[in-house]
Amino acid sequence: MLEKMRKKKIQNLERLVQYFITICCSHYYYQHYLKGFYLGDGAGVGKGRQIAGCIYENFRTRELTKHVWLSASSDLINDARRDLSDIGLSEDELRCVDIKQLGYEKRDWKDLDNCILFVTYTSLVNKSAKLKVTRFERLIAWLGDNFEGLLIFDEGHKAKNLIFKESAKTTGRTLLHGGIELTGTQAGQAVFRLQDKLPRARILYASATGVTEVLITYYYYYHYYHNYCY
Repeated sequence: MLEKMRKKKIQNLERLVQYFITICCSHYYYQHYLKGFYLGDGAGVGKGRQIAGCIYENFRTRELTKHVWLSASSDLINDARRDLSDIGLSEDELRCVDIKQLGYEKRDWKDLDNCILFVTYTSLVNKSAKLKVTRFERLIAWLGDNFEGLLIFDEGHKAKNLIFKESAKTTGRTLLHGGIELTGTQAGQAVFRLQDKLPRARILYASATGVTEVLITYYYYYHYYHNYCY
């Protein structure tokens, strides 16, 4: 598959990193959870094209037609579409859709096969006051229990300030296995729970500033909860 991409706008080093990501995110390690990969290249190195290349490979070789690309701003969807086009993936094959274009009704999420859903960290926790349902819940329902596509946390440091602590109380709290309470920002909690509910997803973290502080890194579900992230 990498050979077929030689004529595309992707460099040898980017293809090599894509290869490592693809191999890593194809192996199970803990109770049917796939491994995760952290991509920490600096700004301007080409993380977007590497992410696009991973989507390309999983679409072409594994025929995985649903993927989620989280990022800091809705405006960045234009960069994502450009990177996907650069590596040879057209909108006719796999369209990139902004989650903000979708409503909260179930019917709004129909006909979304062959789709990369572009999500911001803030939109992930938006809620409809009328229907009392969040975009997070609609996203989980759309992906299904057997989702195996890419779950990409681009600019993942936006999910920072996630905190774990022991708790004996359960009322109104988000508890993990062993009675561990999950607190912090709504975005950080949503990102963590998203990974917990999708054990077969291929997780890719991407941030040039993802490990500057300890509290930033807690959303790395595979590293801090299962101690297994490359």
